[in-house]
Amino acid sequence: MHPVAAADAVTIKSADLSTYFPLPGSKVTATLRLNQLPVARAGGVRADLALIKNGSNILVRVLHPNLNPAQASGEVEIVQQIDIPVGIERGDYRLELKLSDKKSGRLFYENKSVSGFIVSGAASPLGYSTVRALSSFDMLESMGVGIGISYQLAPDYPNRPWDISNRDGEKEAIAALKYLGLHHVRNEGLDDNPLENADRPAPGKDAPSDFENFLTLRAAIPELKLNYLVQGANKHWGDGSAGDPRPVLLKLAKAGALSAIEGPNEPNFQCVMSPTGTAYVPCAGGADYAQNMYRFNQIWSDWGRALSGLKHSDPAFATVPLLTPSIGAWGPNGPDGVEGFYAKSGLNDHSELYDVMNIHAYGPSGLSLGDPQGDIRFGNAPNWAA
Repeated sequence: MHPVAAADAVTIKSADLSTYFPLPGSKVTATLRLNQLPVARAGGVRADLALIKNGSNILVRVLHPNLNPAQASGEVEIVQQIDIPVGIERGDYRLELKLSDKKSGRLFYENKSVSGFIVSGAASPLGYSTVRALSSFDMLESMGVGIGISYQLAPDYPNRPWDISNRDGEKEAIAALKYLGLHHVRNEGLDDNPLENADRPAPGKDAPSDFENFLTLRAAIPELKLNYLVQGANKHWGDGSAGDPRPVLLKLAKAGALSAIEGPNEPNFQCVMSPTGTAYVPCAGGADYAQNMYRFNQIWSDWGRALSGLKHSDPAFATVPLLTPSIGAWGPNGPDGVEGFYAKSGLNDHSELYDVMNIHAYGPSGLSLGDPQGDIRFGNAPNWAA
């Protein structure tokens, strides 16, 4: 059998598990669907499905499932029941898949994070820690708020000028921040190109840029700092164009106005471009962005190198922390929660490139994270640490 490059031969179409939270001694069923694997080859292919402990990378066991070709579609399905050892350590595990030629033994496909799950128990997988008491000032300084910085007039008022006194959104944002006492805001992008806002309302030749809007806010609240969220669909990183965020970031850093720089938002839910402008999953309508889950290590590495390169490009960035791209998760440790996503993606340690891990853990509707009687499947058993 002639070896075929993995990218050309096999693509994981889906990887489903019967449960994410088995107890030791129970069973889970893994169902993997592959496409682009030639049906004629399936009879001569050996599949190795390894159960690996994340973090320590301990090999628990290797299984050899059968490949079942679907003649109509050309897809191949693997269905494998996995016995969870009685004495297994609680935590997150992943499945690794290797496909090789039965005769020659040559490997032609390998996926080190095809899927994963959490082996659970009666208590929350999240540990407890003691935190120091905070003053009210320090508590407020630890908090922030997401803000839409393009707060100019709505199209409902096309004849009102761009002067500051009539920009109601700006005045309300300043008033709200002062009332809350918050000095940290998060915004996706911060364009320094007035043309970006020239159609709100149209025509608006003197429309301020997003960067100018932020400076107006900061003039009213001098201690205001920004967590700059890189725009995931922005193709302009490093191209020197008006849409390139690096010049704006340098201006903000030199002004001491950056709380942090954050990688693209929730790649598992949104279109995300690489720093070179290539989409990890096609961004056309109907794209399955959840497939980015299996590219998390690539996304983290690509953007980590880009942001780290920026940080080392000027001393003004020296104290600005870098945040990883966020994980969007309902949970925090439910079937599609933080730990579930971690297990699915087989996320590696990227601490050499980033300073802070970034997780968006949303509590499910109708359940309290502080409920000591909550169901562990939904992140409540108890889960105050979340």
